[in-house]
Amino acid sequence: MRNNNVNVLIEKVVGGFFRIIFLGLFYGIYKLKNRVNFIIFLVVSLAAVSLWLNFDSYSSPYHYDISVWMVALLPIFYVYVLGIMRISSINFYNIKFEAINFIDRNRRRRRYPLFIQRKKEGIGTKYIFKSLIPIRDWETYKHRVETALDGEIINISEGKTKKLIEISMISSRFKLETSIKWENKLLNPKESVYVVGKSKVGEICFDINKNPHILIAGTTGSGKSVILICLLWQAVLKNCLIYMFDFKGGVMFSKIYEQFGEVVTERSHAIQVFESLVEENAKRLKLFRDLEVENIGEYNAKAKDNLGRICVFCDEIAEMLDAKGATKEEKEQMDTIKGLVSTLARLSRATGINLFMGTQRPDANIINGQIKNNLDVRLCGRFSDKTASIIVLGNTYATKLDNIPGRFIYQLGNNTSQFQAYFFEKAMIKNKEEIGYNPGYMITKKKSDSAAQNKNHLVTETESKTFEKGSTQDIAAINFDNFDFE
Repeated sequence: MRNNNVNVLIEKVVGGFFRIIFLGLFYGIYKLKNRVNFIIFLVVSLAAVSLWLNFDSYSSPYHYDISVWMVALLPIFYVYVLGIMRISSINFYNIKFEAINFIDRNRRRRRYPLFIQRKKEGIGTKYIFKSLIPIRDWETYKHRVETALDGEIINISEGKTKKLIEISMISSRFKLETSIKWENKLLNPKESVYVVGKSKVGEICFDINKNPHILIAGTTGSGKSVILICLLWQAVLKNCLIYMFDFKGGVMFSKIYEQFGEVVTERSHAIQVFESLVEENAKRLKLFRDLEVENIGEYNAKAKDNLGRICVFCDEIAEMLDAKGATKEEKEQMDTIKGLVSTLARLSRATGINLFMGTQRPDANIINGQIKNNLDVRLCGRFSDKTASIIVLGNTYATKLDNIPGRFIYQLGNNTSQFQAYFFEKAMIKNKEEIGYNPGYMITKKKSDSAAQNKNHLVTETESKTFEKGSTQDIAAINFDNFDFE
């Protein structure tokens, strides 16, 4: 009985030994796919051959046989070492996934994601795993995987096959700055690209030709207004036409901003402005269709024109659209504004009319589905209320942000990143003469200027507003064939 147990033990030891040898060589050969490893293998092999051929000149007869075999086995030993390192890496990550119980539950055996590769990407790291765990489960258990790998996941994607999962991460030791001062040299040279801050992987920016409307949300003190003003200043430096909506008595957009555009503080005036923008948008759509261009950049390039990009900034949507406690007349005005804003959000994606909408009180009744769905870019500060975070981002990430002024979440589609917004001060605003502010034109205003010249008199501010004034019904009834666009 004792002999049988000894025999079984010996078989296990011998079997285990050969298994380790086999696995070491197997994984070592696999590692030779790496170019550096293969080059080193070739160098070792050439060195072994050279030593073999010249062995007689520097070897004593006593050690000859052993030394010959050691030299001959150098390449194999190198492959085996590579394999052992590979096995150690696999076991290392198996232990991590075991700690968070992240396994393929569709198999009888406990199978953890198989570690394939780890490589540096700038300040980050990309991990590649082979697994039968679907990517949706990786995304669901993202925070557990972050804990296991000790970092922040920037992106999870499938590799060449669905079995390969690629994870881009930043080490948890890397921290965001808590304050980054804006400088004009940070301005992106491309006319349609705006920057808002820095994440762990680089600058956060978006292209308003591709994603034209932006929602900026955050509680008081989060830095929402700072981001809005920073974006407005960039629009000024890019020579955009500016409209500013402030229903808190014009405190947000003080007189220094009036040199760059119109500040709207009353709903009745807001209706007139939005109606004129809807009319402008309709004319631009026809213009672009006739010239067969897709956006304002293509139009200006093809027509060699200077049609101006229009940027609309609203500090607080709720003040403009919240009907709670409002009179019947005020509710009617809000409904009209909401309809006009929805029209612009839906139809001005290519015409160069861009909405920058801020709010500290996200409400599903205020930011309706049509408006929200067209505000592609979301910049969200910290909220203690989960509902507010869900309305803006579709998740509760905003409730987990550090309580640091300027700390925001950037979301565009499935891309979500935490970033520190640029700190912008009112003192950074310069006079338009200093910066050479020279925006393009609007079709509606150009037509009014032309009409005034034909009458041989200058258009006063009151006359200009009267010309632009109209109703939603009038805009809907426009016959574009009657317009001779210059």
